[in-house]
Amino acid sequence: MGGAEPRTDLSALQPVMAPDDLDALTDILSAAFERAALAIASGAPRLPYERTVEILIGYTAPHRI
Repeated sequence: MGGAEPRTDLSALQPVMAPDDLDALTDILSAAFERAALAIASGAPRLPYERTVEILIGYTAPHRI
């Protein structure tokens, strides 16, 4: 994992999530951001990645898990 800040932010969204699950979610979202950034830097259109990352983050809301 790249740092504690994303995990802290996610723990605020998911206070009842098991620590191991929270670590996994943090890793998965971090990887998604990294892949999106690499694709955009390589010339892919930005908007589809922005929309999809927003959807992915939306699924971390407490009513979804």
